[in-house]
Amino acid sequence: MAVNALPTFKVYTRAAWADPWVEVPHLIPMGCRWSAAPAVPRAEFQWIYGTAKHPGDEEMTLYEPLDLNGQYVAIERTQDGLAENVWYGVCEGEVFTPHGAVDGVATGIQTIFAYGLEHLLDRISITSARVRFAAGQVNTIGWTPVFNARPNAGPQLGGNRSADPQTAGVYVFSDDASSGEPCWWTNLDIAQYLLKLMKDAALRKKMGEAGRKRSVERYDYRVVAKDCLKILSEKLEVS
Repeated sequence: MAVNALPTFKVYTRAAWADPWVEVPHLIPMGCRWSAAPAVPRAEFQWIYGTAKHPGDEEMTLYEPLDLNGQYVAIERTQDGLAENVWYGVCEGEVFTPHGAVDGVATGIQTIFAYGLEHLLDRISITSARVRFAAGQVNTIGWTPVFNARPNAGPQLGGNRSADPQTAGVYVFSDDASSGEPCWWTNLDIAQYLLKLMKDAALRKKMGEAGRKRSVERYDYRVVAKDCLKILSEKLEVS
């Protein structure tokens, strides 16, 4: 059985978005995570400062602490010869853990924190939004609707269910794309669909594969990162 090589990682930074990426050797990415709003993606890096011997050094070398606050950072992952940037962010904050001194030179570990590019949107005011209508046209409106807002503190979120029962006495769960008419689901309909799904393994497999296909197409981290970069380019006027 063939064993795949373990991935390797490199870290790159740049002061301005239009600048070229510059590798920072020996800066160790300790981990990164992606998050959905309102949480913000984050990453942590470690840098050994002072008199130290990093991988590849032939002798002890003096390394000063890094000053990366405000710089863009990217993590590159390479496996089986394929390299790709898997995380982007901005360095914001650091913590020093002293390990004493060597020949009078302070040594220790510098932990650098970075946050996803999405947090840059918190720094500007968004005063408009784009609305896609049923006919397909997209218009700009001069206000920003609250995402997933409840009408008041009482009602529960219903997902794609209508807020109130319609004239037929039941809730609307979806639209019939072929006819354009509302698709009315009674509690009996829901029970029948669930029973059919529980008894049909092939249907469950088909629906699961379709769900994964849509998730990869719409919500893969590469797609989300590309959409985020597009928004940042439009809103912050960076290229």
